[in-house]
Amino acid sequence: MSDRKVNPGEAIEGDLGIPADIDQQSFDPPAFGPSRALSPTRPVPDPSGPRGNHTLRVRHVERDRFLLEIRDHVVLVDQPVDAGGDDTGPTPTELFIGSIAACTAFFAERFLVRHGITRDELTVSASYEMSGGGPARVAAVDLDVHLPPSFPQERRPALLAVLERCTVKNSLREAPEVRVALRTASTAA
Repeated sequence: MSDRKVNPGEAIEGDLGIPADIDQQSFDPPAFGPSRALSPTRPVPDPSGPRGNHTLRVRHVERDRFLLEIRDHVVLVDQPVDAGGDDTGPTPTELFIGSIAACTAFFAERFLVRHGITRDELTVSASYEMSGGGPARVAAVDLDVHLPPSFPQERRPALLAVLERCTVKNSLREAPEVRVALRTASTAA
């Protein structure tokens, strides 16, 4: 097991605590690699249920490392070194903020395509503040949507209206019910 940090764009070599049933050679650097970066060679079973439910799985690897499996994608989740982790992946909070930013970027990209505007230079930057007191939570998120220079000024209000309807932000506005069930792992005989 390597205790060194993997930098964006750096090839991942050696054992990072990824279980043997995940082909480590199928992992690409997480920064700006292929669109299916961090995909294992084996798919997770179809998670759709009778009511359109979706399932993902988080498996403990070691220390503060977990594998987040979503469909046929895998993300290594960890904590920073100063919080007791090895900093080999984003934290759950960073993934949360990243999902808000990515959803915003997706909605912006669809708007640009629908209106025949180039997607070149479209980026979304996110910053966040943690609450000062308990309970631990994100208190504020700031999103900066960087648009192509050719984006028409008169379309800004319409784009802002679309971005306010991002699925992740909608889920925060009308918070889902979160139910936790404790189960005992079954052992194969």
